[in-house]
Amino acid sequence: MPDYDVQYNKDTGDWSAKRAGASKAAGRYDSQADAHDAARGFAERSGGEMRDHRKDNNQIRNTDTIGKKDPTRPRDERSAVNDAGRTGSAWAAPAALADRLSEPGPTQRAFEWNRSKWLPVVHDAPDATEALEALPDRLDRAIVRDVVQANLTIDRVLAAFIPVLIWGGPGGYGPFRARSILTGIRRRANMTAPLDESIRQHLLAGANAVRHSGARESFRLMNNEGKVKYLGGAFFTKWIAFSSMVDSIDGPDVAPILDKRVSDWIAAGTAGEGSIRLSPRSTRDYRRYRGLLDSWGTPYGRSRAQVELAIFELTRDRPEAAPRAV
Repeated sequence: MPDYDVQYNKDTGDWSAKRAGASKAAGRYDSQADAHDAARGFAERSGGEMRDHRKDNNQIRNTDTIGKKDPTRPRDERSAVNDAGRTGSAWAAPAALADRLSEPGPTQRAFEWNRSKWLPVVHDAPDATEALEALPDRLDRAIVRDVVQANLTIDRVLAAFIPVLIWGGPGGYGPFRARSILTGIRRRANMTAPLDESIRQHLLAGANAVRHSGARESFRLMNNEGKVKYLGGAFFTKWIAFSSMVDSIDGPDVAPILDKRVSDWIAAGTAGEGSIRLSPRSTRDYRRYRGLLDSWGTPYGRSRAQVELAIFELTRDRPEAAPRAV
């Protein structure tokens, strides 16, 4: 069972996940948290010890035994600790969510979008223009899923991607956000700037990763070497979610969305238990989030995507709730 070390490289300014005794790192990452998650993933394949090293002097800061008996921790404690770092009854779903999960699964309410605001955003992307012209005036999760899947099948990546951005933030800042992502330029002049052609490749890589390697690897990829400028976790989790909806919008393999509305609700809903705070920008937090959804959904026979949708609908029940923008 191989062991893995998480270490900082002063020469390159990044973090590595390296198998003990190997001459080269298994992967290099921008942050210690991402290297930690990667090393844990490597160790989980066959079991082993994972060691986090300090940045300043490379001394071992902590160790964690993965997939094999840890002689330093009692068995009951090992089995109780979960991905969110919480135990026992603290994993019970908040009362409002438990009530919602006890009811028939929610269907997202459709909303209107402004075609005239969005078409200029894709004036130089014919496939996306064609997709937007064909969209109905009201969108919901199922409609967008069908558009994404149909276009990904024929590698029309932007035709699949732009409807996801509309669904995520249809008005206000939404069109400008989309053009900033497409060009890599966050200025009003980006309407005449050329498209960043690397975006198609990065988006397709993220879609393929979630389909073949799962949500965790897809998030890690799009948060690191596959990162698209101005496309943060709140929106690329929407992209990998719709990309993973191959068979249904809420099946067991669908990657859950983690945006500010969901993370804020979770923080508020768990405030009495110390508050679980999750960042859409953290690979580690996305792992914790999926574990949390499992713990909340399993007693009710619900998938992660179904729990996420229930949380989203609870945010819409608040009088101040706005369309899904982050």
